[in-house]
Amino acid sequence: MKTVLITNLYLQKYTGSELHVIDIANEFKKNNYDVTIAVFSKSYPLLAECENFKVVELSDKSLDNTKFDILFIQHYPTLDYLKTHYHIQYKHLIISKLSSFNGFETLPDEYKTADLISVVSQECKESISNLTDNIYVFKNSVSDNFFSLPKRNTYTLKNIAIISNHVPEELYALKEQLNEYNVQIIGAGNTPTLVTPTILSKFDLVITIGRTVQQCFAAKIPVYVYDHFGGPGYITKENIHKAQNFNFSGRGFDKKQTQEIFQNIINNYDINVSNLSYLNEYAQENFSLTKTFNSMLQIVTNHTSNEFKSLKPYNEPENIRIQTYSEMMLFTPYIHADYLNESQFYYTDEANEFNENNSYSWPITNGYTIERHFNVSSNEYFRFDPAKKPCKCKLVEIIIDSNKINLANVTCNRIYNNGSFDFFLTSDSNYIFNSKINKTVTIRYIVQPLNYSDMEIIETEKNKEMKELIFKYNLLCKKTHPIQTINKKIKAHRQ
Repeated sequence: MKTVLITNLYLQKYTGSELHVIDIANEFKKNNYDVTIAVFSKSYPLLAECENFKVVELSDKSLDNTKFDILFIQHYPTLDYLKTHYHIQYKHLIISKLSSFNGFETLPDEYKTADLISVVSQECKESISNLTDNIYVFKNSVSDNFFSLPKRNTYTLKNIAIISNHVPEELYALKEQLNEYNVQIIGAGNTPTLVTPTILSKFDLVITIGRTVQQCFAAKIPVYVYDHFGGPGYITKENIHKAQNFNFSGRGFDKKQTQEIFQNIINNYDINVSNLSYLNEYAQENFSLTKTFNSMLQIVTNHTSNEFKSLKPYNEPENIRIQTYSEMMLFTPYIHADYLNESQFYYTDEANEFNENNSYSWPITNGYTIERHFNVSSNEYFRFDPAKKPCKCKLVEIIIDSNKINLANVTCNRIYNNGSFDFFLTSDSNYIFNSKINKTVTIRYIVQPLNYSDMEIIETEKNKEMKELIFKYNLLCKKTHPIQTINKKIKAHRQ
């Protein structure tokens, strides 16, 4: 079977480069490639989308195969790590560039010998056109399932989604102004959710930028293009080419005041609905993931190469310098351990006890809904540890053998509960479920790190508990030592 190695800085969250890598991996898989994805850090929830691929962390030096038919390199530090830690051989090389300004998207020196440089937009192409003309514009494209949503006959503006990982203040203010509508904010810092056709179908309007714009075109969902860069608003035949040149990022257009956005959304909604068929046809022609990928793959594989080539090594002492910096990538803000945690699930052994051999552990990203499914059996009870650090955890759902369990009956070592999250000060947080598992268990939950406000809440609640205990103690003393209590009052009065 043909093989491909795809790289990215990390594979953790629902962000642009990570989802692009998943799309690329799926398309290679459809073309009968054995897919390996190499990153500096991996975790759930995104690992749940990688069941058909092998995902390795570069820092583990766990890349067992070093010969690939195709290298698809996203983010130059990953290539530097490969060059200084492995002897990689390949037949074809694709360099991917998803941004015209992000430093991690800088072209490595291998662009000079690459079979193709894949860029995400015309803007991105122009940023390197002085270096090479070996460029393929791989537009943000849409998988087939977005095009297959059932046709909607009527559109009434009621349910609105703001989908963004960087919501500007004017959109937060817009949510307040749209108080007659049901407005939900999806993204980092609010409700991180993987955007699927099913998710989009719940809304009558989506306010967003980037790849979600094309997904809305495909799904025939009205979309308003605006975010922290600004934006054109509703996409029309007049502005679609300019918006596309900037990858529907909002760049190239002015920022707007909240009131202007509000009036534009309300007054021009019906006009946008009338454009949905045009936008859908435009997406089918320009943003089909399968078409775009197959075109790129054909260009690359048409470059005849039956022999394996090696990545050009660095010279000393440059090799040592590059190797050192690439090993420090785990400490960048993008993939720092503060974003990550580790969960563990224990099921009982034959002696009805817990041990490490009868357990599963997995890395997670804080703030995301994590879902894990296990095919196991456990007698009488089992245990779930949400994190290896102090945290707050929300159990969303526990399903045992197809039956939801009552979360109110679960015991845990929390120090406080705010009605939604359990707060843990220990690094050994755990839930004990007094339930037997015959075949399967599904766990859905969210972990967040404790912040300063959380610690203040805990301190306040613990002080309340202490005051209540002192009050109860004093009442008990009055009842059990009445003479002593009277003498104390007399002594205090004399003083």
